[in-house]
Amino acid sequence: MAAVPPPQAGGFVLWLHGSGGSGDESRAEVAPYFAAPELASSVRLSFPTAPTAPIACYGALAIASVLLYPKTLGGCVVFSGSVPLRKSFADKTPVLWFHGMADGLVLFEAGHAGCAFLEELGMTCEFKAYPTLGHSVVDEELQYFQQWILNHLGIRGATETAMPSSSSQQKDLQ
Repeated sequence: MAAVPPPQAGGFVLWLHGSGGSGDESRAEVAPYFAAPELASSVRLSFPTAPTAPIACYGALAIASVLLYPKTLGGCVVFSGSVPLRKSFADKTPVLWFHGMADGLVLFEAGHAGCAFLEELGMTCEFKAYPTLGHSVVDEELQYFQQWILNHLGIRGATETAMPSSSSQQKDLQ
């Protein structure tokens, strides 16, 4: 019997949508950014649907997962979130954190302080602020996220994926 080849090294994106959204809605918006052959063969995507929540907690959940998981992860991306912890045994997982300065649900200051907190723990945290953005996701963030994934997987010269015209609109996270 022939040996089964080991799976290719790559990435895994677990997209936790905002309250009021769904995994299917998130997949429709985000998956096109990972359709380029270089990404499609290297990154697995998962878009679970969670019950509607009265508060935004998925950014906090993502950060808590990084801080509590016993191994180094490939990366963590937060769109409008906060850090729910005060003490951690953080590893070397790089964090990309997006936050709108006009976010009325998760205060911008909480997001900014969260990234600073992670840096105090010795983690690498890249914070991207958007002056007019509320609690939503925009095409510019998703394009940057796509490039960040490519860079962290070491994929160079990837073909840009054509985005549907609706992707330039804001996607409300509430």
